[in-house]
Amino acid sequence: MLEQHWLGIDRIVPVGKALDTDLMEAIATLPSDEVEEGLVSIESKRGWMMRDRVLRPAQVVVSSGKA
Repeated sequence: MLEQHWLGIDRIVPVGKALDTDLMEAIATLPSDEVEEGLVSIESKRGWMMRDRVLRPAQVVVSSGKA
């Protein structure tokens, strides 16, 4: 779920993953025929970590399932 970046700072990669409230902040839900309910469908703002510490949680939109 992390993408290696520079200086030990990693990008949180949430799209397609289950909502993890330790790493992500859900800002909305949206119906989707392609993405299962409870999975992240859109990343609104990138999240970052340094080692085990969250610098900024990823802001995400979570699928509410089929419309």
